[in-house]
Amino acid sequence: MDKKIKDILYNTRKEKNLTRNQVCGNLLSENEYRNIETGKMEGNVWILRQLLGRLKIPESSVVFYLGTKENDMINLEIEIYRRIMVWNYREAEEKLEKFFNWMDKDDTIQGMIYYRLFFLVYRKRIEKEKIDAIKEEIKNIIYYIENRLQKRELLSTDELAILTEYYATIFCNSKEQSIKLYEIIDYYKTEYLGLEGRNKFYAQLSFYYAQNQYSLEQYQNCMENCKEGLKVTFIFGNCNNTAELFELLADAKGKLLQKSNSLNETYNKSQIEEIIQNYRVAYDIYSLLYCDSVKEQKETLMEKITIWKTMILE
Repeated sequence: MDKKIKDILYNTRKEKNLTRNQVCGNLLSENEYRNIETGKMEGNVWILRQLLGRLKIPESSVVFYLGTKENDMINLEIEIYRRIMVWNYREAEEKLEKFFNWMDKDDTIQGMIYYRLFFLVYRKRIEKEKIDAIKEEIKNIIYYIENRLQKRELLSTDELAILTEYYATIFCNSKEQSIKLYEIIDYYKTEYLGLEGRNKFYAQLSFYYAQNQYSLEQYQNCMENCKEGLKVTFIFGNCNNTAELFELLADAKGKLLQKSNSLNETYNKSQIEEIIQNYRVAYDIYSLLYCDSVKEQKETLMEKITIWKTMILE
């Protein structure tokens, strides 16, 4: 193992006054982790990634020496994310199948990475029978992450991300899903204070939670969480749900405006223009950054823009 990695793990753990067990729990035995810190054992890249994540050490600050297969899988994971970012799900599915064929089916961390990608690629297209099968396949992973979350123990963003996708897919009831997602938000905002915008998964988490708040008619909370998600997209330039965040933000603002003007026949022109502007930003992102599979979203946006334009003219 690169000497720098073992030293960074050891020094960071000491600086944070953490025990080895606090860092490696559910990933490795304490003795195995001690051997990684002392250089007696080579940790694979998947385990090292979680250890670095739990200690909040950016992966960019270390150098990984990867075997050919590990290197190919990491590159494939990146390629899948890139296609998800632009909604190119056809190619993402093809590459995800390759990832599945290459992965070690007995490696819990690789399985966690795979299922997070699976949820992102297939989104709402997963059949109930498949969901039931997935719940059984990853129940041990979800159990240990939920247990650590409730105890406020260290979790990497990979671990938080799979739990986010799991809750967003498994729970159909908006109120129940909202409660579950908020547990992750509360943990993340507390444990990753000041680092929220550094992880793209937080944009996804904010979007899912905002969707639930909209369904529950909590429009102000919906708007606030859309803005949280957009903070992340502004840092990275774009995320796979940037356009959806802008659209949902406009939807929620429109609902609030309609509610506040229910007894008033006139609408505030500047507020309507702000709503239209958010819809237009969403439309431009759908048009410029996403693949051709967004025709329906663009048509819906134009209908919404037309409705609000009419209100200005009335």
